[in-house]
Amino acid sequence: MNRRGMSVLALLLATLLLGWNPGAARAAAPGRAAGASAGVDAGVPSLDVMIGSMLMLGFRGTELSPGYPFLEAVRAGHVGHVILFDRDIATGGGRNIVSPGQVRRLT
Repeated sequence: MNRRGMSVLALLLATLLLGWNPGAARAAAPGRAAGASAGVDAGVPSLDVMIGSMLMLGFRGTELSPGYPFLEAVRAGHVGHVILFDRDIATGGGRNIVSPGQVRRLT
């Protein structure tokens, strides 16, 4: 890509990033409660949940017990995606998948 093309791309990206305001459309939407605070919108997730939704993590083991920190992070929305593996490359043994029924219970 030539220098002019890179400049146009950089300008477009800057415009998109600086002009993006997800709350603006909701604030202008009809039907908004008259007494609602303009700065508080219950429909917008917190920053840690938005960041967590971009994460894909895995774990070792074939089951998760209640209270397990990884499970709590998933339930709280701090992990967006979970990936399961049948083989652990580091140990050479199994990782998460034993049978279709076990995967069904796990997920």
